[in-house]
Amino acid sequence: MDIKVKPEKLGVMEVDNSFETLGKGLVGKKNTNGFYVLFVHYSADPTKNTPEWIAERKRKYSSPETWEQEMELSFSVMEGAKFYEKFRRDVHIRSLQYMEHQPMWRGWDFGYRHPACVWFQIHQDIRVNVLYCLVGANQTINSFADEVVKFSNQLFPKASKWCDAGDIAARQKSDKAERTNVQILRGDYGIRLMTKKIGIKDRDNAVRRLLEVDSGGQPFLKVNAVGCTEMTDMFLGGLVRSLEDSIPKKDDSTPYGHINDALGYGIINSLDVKTLSANQPPKSVYLGQNRKRSKVTGY
Repeated sequence: MDIKVKPEKLGVMEVDNSFETLGKGLVGKKNTNGFYVLFVHYSADPTKNTPEWIAERKRKYSSPETWEQEMELSFSVMEGAKFYEKFRRDVHIRSLQYMEHQPMWRGWDFGYRHPACVWFQIHQDIRVNVLYCLVGANQTINSFADEVVKFSNQLFPKASKWCDAGDIAARQKSDKAERTNVQILRGDYGIRLMTKKIGIKDRDNAVRRLLEVDSGGQPFLKVNAVGCTEMTDMFLGGLVRSLEDSIPKKDDSTPYGHINDALGYGIINSLDVKTLSANQPPKSVYLGQNRKRSKVTGY
């Protein structure tokens, strides 16, 4: 079939003369790589192209942007849209207190420009309380780690155990340093960093699942109203989508991507990403007896 059509819309997708009309709600196009791509709009099914059906279906989508992309075939609407569309200020932001004598997790993301650390605790097997977020600026790992240790002792002095997680790349050496970030944290601070190899999508999807609410309307992840300003900004639109594989848009001029990574590293190491049940915290504790004291903080 070789029927050219005048410029029109298929859902909200612009259709030009390079498309072929194959039927109502169905067009095709040959890409430059030789593949022939079919675009099927729900209007191709007469039983689904009614105001009642559309209204009912729309209620099941987390955001208007998601509906536009998945059902109206709009492939531009999601670029620049809020990455975690299910996060809501009135649902996920709470006044939280840390649980004394309970393990404390820290998720780390390294990098000179915007290093980040996220403190959180897990209770009731799966509930995550994000308690504090620290973002550095143009700092070496030692300078940033000094601050992390300082705030840890000041804000959470009665935590029973410290569990730390970060990027698996922290185990790799660079041509600019004799030791890896893992070696620096362990040798200078007694911090043993856990890492796990997992894809970006799986890591972000684990966070996305925690933003769901239970039958009682309670979220599985809560963010402290105090001490988490940058993370709140990230969830509310600081972190945006890219078109490529629905991953966050890279923008190193802001700290939001690093905050997201720090949280994600902590989540995938503290929870089983398939069942989202809590992993057993390791026996190792940071601030060991033989660790070197920081010249800056004295800890």
